[in-house]
Amino acid sequence: MDRRKVIVSLKQGPRADRLFHHLHKERIVMKQVRFSNNEVSFEITRDNLPALRRARRFAGANLKLRYDDLDSVLQITWKTIMGILLLVAIPIICTQFIWRIHVTGATPELALKAEQFIDKEIGITIPLVKQSLPTDYEIRQQLMAKFPELSWVHFMKSGGNITISLQLAPKTEVKKKSDEPMHLIAGNSGVVTHYFLTSGVRLVDANTTVYKGDALVSGILDAGDEQLVIGAEGEVYADYWLETAFTLNRKATYYTPTESAWKVTNDQEKVYMDEINLPAWLKNHVRIVKEQSFKKEERVLKEEDLDTIIRPLLHKKILQGLPPKTTIKSEKILQVTFDNDTVRGQVLFLVNENIATPYPIYQGE
Repeated sequence: MDRRKVIVSLKQGPRADRLFHHLHKERIVMKQVRFSNNEVSFEITRDNLPALRRARRFAGANLKLRYDDLDSVLQITWKTIMGILLLVAIPIICTQFIWRIHVTGATPELALKAEQFIDKEIGITIPLVKQSLPTDYEIRQQLMAKFPELSWVHFMKSGGNITISLQLAPKTEVKKKSDEPMHLIAGNSGVVTHYFLTSGVRLVDANTTVYKGDALVSGILDAGDEQLVIGAEGEVYADYWLETAFTLNRKATYYTPTESAWKVTNDQEKVYMDEINLPAWLKNHVRIVKEQSFKKEERVLKEEDLDTIIRPLLHKKILQGLPPKTTIKSEKILQVTFDNDTVRGQVLFLVNENIATPYPIYQGE
């Protein structure tokens, strides 16, 4: 039914009486009936226009019609209501989904591998309902376990878009290998999880607790009645708990990645996140590079920042003091206090680290 208003006006007289009598006979509802200056006007709805035309022919009256809602922006009809509901509902529904995940890294190859890992291994396919998205912590842990060269993973969320920025660990000097054959012993206590060996004989099974100084891999191979010195080389990873105290300035300043853009520069020293390979005769004079922008933010740390800011800061700080390829599987905040200027506390990290330490093979063993 079309309930939009129509204002009808005509001159008073016998024809108007016949029109009203016929409309009343047709049971047409008339509202806002007014008499002025020998003229009468009233309101009906548009779905009653066919009956009004029959009454006009019956009464022989001349009518003036004015559609009262032409001046309004929205017509109150079921189509209008449905349109408004869809106009409101569609953006709300769209905001419940993740539509794009962009990964940036120090190299395009690393970013591509990370994207494939997120898609296939973590199982994040776009579009994805936000409630089904794993937490930043879970994604970060899986990425850092898969790519040991990472020191941290930043997340920037804007509407249905997520930008994941991969930060490489600082390069460390590689210790020169000794020419002398060695055993591998535990440099720290922990529970052995897995091995990466190039030579040597395992002495400890996985999921076994070892203590500092225990032999892990022997550099001597028993071949019947003979012993062959082959040397032990490789890595032995173990889980152990690391407790540490921390003190942070309550007024924190940090930088978050915002957007990246290509630009032309002649700076030959600065390292950028990506670069287009140019001919040798040209790249000595100009470079086409992709630069990552960062946004500086300052805030006073509060208790609600424990999971979003303080925990990631502690995670990054402890990783910087650990050997390469070390991962943090989980952490527990044991105690935290907020003073006027500082945040103090204790945290317990579950660390997975290469605990293998070379140990000389002495003659006569």
